[in-house]
Amino acid sequence: MLQTKWGGTLLVSGGHFWVDFYVNMLPPLLPFIGILWGLNNTQLALAVTVQTITANFLQPVFGYLIDKAKWNWSLGLALAAIAIPMSLLAYVQNYPLFLFLVALGGLGSALYHPLGATKAVEGANSHKAIKMSVYSAGGNFGFAFAPAITALIVAKWGLNGLVYLVIPGLIWIMLLRLIPKSESEKIYEEPVYCANDGRNYRSLWMLSGIVGLRSWLVTATTTFIPLWLVAQGTDEKQAGLVLTYYLLAGTLGGFLCGYICPLLGKKKTLAVYFLLTLVVLPLYFYVSPPLRNWVLVILGLIIHGTGPVTVVIGQELLPERAGLASGMTMGFAFGLGGIGTSLTGMLADKMGYIPALLMTALLLIPALILTGFLKLSETSAVKKEEGVLL
Repeated sequence: MLQTKWGGTLLVSGGHFWVDFYVNMLPPLLPFIGILWGLNNTQLALAVTVQTITANFLQPVFGYLIDKAKWNWSLGLALAAIAIPMSLLAYVQNYPLFLFLVALGGLGSALYHPLGATKAVEGANSHKAIKMSVYSAGGNFGFAFAPAITALIVAKWGLNGLVYLVIPGLIWIMLLRLIPKSESEKIYEEPVYCANDGRNYRSLWMLSGIVGLRSWLVTATTTFIPLWLVAQGTDEKQAGLVLTYYLLAGTLGGFLCGYICPLLGKKKTLAVYFLLTLVVLPLYFYVSPPLRNWVLVILGLIIHGTGPVTVVIGQELLPERAGLASGMTMGFAFGLGGIGTSLTGMLADKMGYIPALLMTALLLIPALILTGFLKLSETSAVKKEEGVLL
């Protein structure tokens, strides 16, 4: 049984599922849209760029506004702002309007993520990492299932069938209204850090650099491992299934990291996970195919696992600016990683997929160094908080 304190976390996490589901509807739709309107690769890529800019790089802006204005009422608005435009993509008549709807959906995502991240952990103390893992898992599940569900709907009803996907979003908007008011009125009960804001802002930028380097590798592996498998003769559908396993393993990894973090401490957890990634990623390419899938699952557990922890670190660095901190660590830094992936693609064209990904993995070395310089307050053991977990 879950205590009341978990009610808001679960509702916000469910909303996160649908937000990231709508975000990841775009990639599987691009081939259909391209054929329908005769768009070239540059025009299709521009749609992805528009979504990246609005959904990721604007998160710190919305986070700042959330901190200043306490927009606790805007979760439903944010979900509506992405659910409705993305479900109407098949009904637009021209390319500029298509880009407008993609941008509007990105704005909804940018608003939901920092506010949802702050509300998911409100009232928590020693279990913030666990609550953040639940919130992240909601988004990861939505992101993982979106391509398959979108493809099934298009196969059955055509592009016009996308409009049915607005229904679960609208239902969840109503469910978000059930979040207790006591959980909406205050994001944090007490600050975790008392150091001067200047030092903590510097640490937040350092943390964003760490997240950006990790996100670069995450996005690169998600993008190029399926392409490498296809180049090795794997069927496209099988490669897509492998990617789904990889993403689902990452969701489980976030849960596990949420429990490990209070035991090891945040900095040690990041360091251990980065070191393990440097070992497991090369191993994946050089083991036999039956074992390779299991290695990929382990890689997913490790490489995705630290995401919730870094968001919590950011919130604890700036407890009075939790929205801004969440936007920096979830959106801005992740967007930087997405841009960096284009450089990995250039390396792959010149050197091949394996050398390109292994060279990208070396980014974790400066990430390890930056982790060593982070100034954090660590606890070596789990503090039991009565009534939080049963």
